[in-house]
Amino acid sequence: MSSLFGKLFQLGHVVPAIDPAMESWRAAGVDAWNVVRDFPVHEWRYQGRTVSVPIDLALAWSGDVQIELIAPRDEAPSMYQEFLAAYPEGGLQHYGYRAQDYEATLARALARGWTYWLGGLVEPGLPFCYLRPPAASPGLLPAEISGVKAA
Repeated sequence: MSSLFGKLFQLGHVVPAIDPAMESWRAAGVDAWNVVRDFPVHEWRYQGRTVSVPIDLALAWSGDVQIELIAPRDEAPSMYQEFLAAYPEGGLQHYGYRAQDYEATLARALARGWTYWLGGLVEPGLPFCYLRPPAASPGLLPAEISGVKAA
């Protein structure tokens, strides 16, 4: 997937609650968490509609890999709720990549059979999206691609 998305930088976990999940990771040796309650996202799009998806977010690093914990704050429909419906205790849900050219990376992925799942703007000019893998790729996790802030 690195030829399509670039270098893997993140392992994204969807969890029912941030605090117990961080404690589990602390027990495994990942300890320096940056926590944002009610993470501010400028715009969400899910199933073709603009929606509100309140989440708590926690980020930590294990070497060069970012560990992301995402917990929905309510029952609003989202891919996070879809995941927790299938895996109530939470778990690894996606791989994360930063795209130097977000639009070109998204276009290549869609051309190869990946499908848009949820996305939007973290802030104006900083897009992100989650993509479901091609149907012929059983067992492959979704990918998150995010734009890179202009310098």
